[in-house]
Amino acid sequence: MSLGSFFACLAVGPIGTYLSRKWVIFIGCVLNQLGIVLMIVAKDLPTLYVARMIVGISVGFLDVLPQLYIHECAPATQRGSLLGGFNVLVSLGLLVGSIVDNATSKIMNKNAYIIPLGIFFIIPTILSLALPFMPETPRWLVEHNKPEKAERALKKLRHKNTSPQLLAAELQEIKEALASERSLTEGVALFDCFRKTNLRRTLLSLGLMTCLGGSGAVLFLIFGTYFFAITGQTKAFEEVVGMTAAGLIATLFSMWLITRIGRRTILLIGFATQAACMLIAALVYQFHPTSVAGGRALVSFTIIFLFFYNMCIAPYLYLSAGEIPTQRLRGYTLGMAIGVGFLWSWVSTYTAPYFLNPLELNWVSTTFLSSAPANVRSKGGKYGYIFFGSNVLIFFFVYFCVPETKDRTLEEIDEMFEAKLDARKFKNYQCSRAEDARLHGFNAVNDKDYEMCDHVESI
Repeated sequence: MSLGSFFACLAVGPIGTYLSRKWVIFIGCVLNQLGIVLMIVAKDLPTLYVARMIVGISVGFLDVLPQLYIHECAPATQRGSLLGGFNVLVSLGLLVGSIVDNATSKIMNKNAYIIPLGIFFIIPTILSLALPFMPETPRWLVEHNKPEKAERALKKLRHKNTSPQLLAAELQEIKEALASERSLTEGVALFDCFRKTNLRRTLLSLGLMTCLGGSGAVLFLIFGTYFFAITGQTKAFEEVVGMTAAGLIATLFSMWLITRIGRRTILLIGFATQAACMLIAALVYQFHPTSVAGGRALVSFTIIFLFFYNMCIAPYLYLSAGEIPTQRLRGYTLGMAIGVGFLWSWVSTYTAPYFLNPLELNWVSTTFLSSAPANVRSKGGKYGYIFFGSNVLIFFFVYFCVPETKDRTLEEIDEMFEAKLDARKFKNYQCSRAEDARLHGFNAVNDKDYEMCDHVESI
């Protein structure tokens, strides 16, 4: 499934050259339905593998394209909160999945997996029915030389009382930013991702999504039930449901936070807190793995870790990785970045069982192997130390490399990267080109209105 998602993310850029954002989302919905049907009826492993690959492709499309759509449609001041809404719905889906899995885990027939798979039909079906009524993104339309359609789409996407001058100013800003970017790099888009100023932007997006895996959240999100069970918790499944619910609350809070605090500040707070939680948890696992207080500390700091992950990390890594690329390359760059995220998720998912399993490396707990040889029982806690170190490294990466993009239009971000600003100078930089473009569009409408009035008076 991760493999399918990885290849789907890489394909988003090339596909976007020919198909609009809405069409690729629709394809993702159709592939989801096909894959789920195959998984439900599968009676052998090859069919199941193919089905999971198809669902993985669907997941890749439905992870990247909605975010691209929001980035390209939202006003600068609302982009963060709307991407936060996307993450709220992801967290809600995780909670619903955890509850359904918990409820069906005691069923001893095929319904134990048919029911959880069945809920995968609901949202893609609703989305497929809604897509025809949604406008295409103005930036994609401008990029594909459809300015009239872009103007109509922008009018639908903005408040009905928005003045024609403001609409024209925004559209002109989009046009001039795209023209400027094309003058700098125009060729095979995939190669352009690694040329001139785009190289920095691509590496930043890839780095941000690598941080998603480097945070260590996969340990709790995917292996939470087993993780709690192996460290002696008697209600591991229920605790994971509670942990997921806490994550949803955190994601809801992030929608409020994202409009008030800059991206850099929130990411720095998140990674610092995660590093502290991982260090404390690792020490508890190593020195007090069987005590009641140790068990409480385990659950408490795991919940704190995931609360800050959902409030400060996941929403903002996706948001920043999508804001940083230029318009012409956003599909390619964000697709590659999220693909890298899936790749690191696969690495973590594949390797974690070896670290967790007491009969393998046993880097987490010694709880229920008290009779095992000392060399098997003496390695508890080390897995947490790895992610403590990675969170510290990510903290410094964010501080020195990740720019502040809060309340900036995508075109202003283009201008600042072209100026080769240090990441810590983005916040207070005054953009001249974007302001001139807005003024040009605003004046063009005023001049047109003046000419019409003059014509009427002369008649």
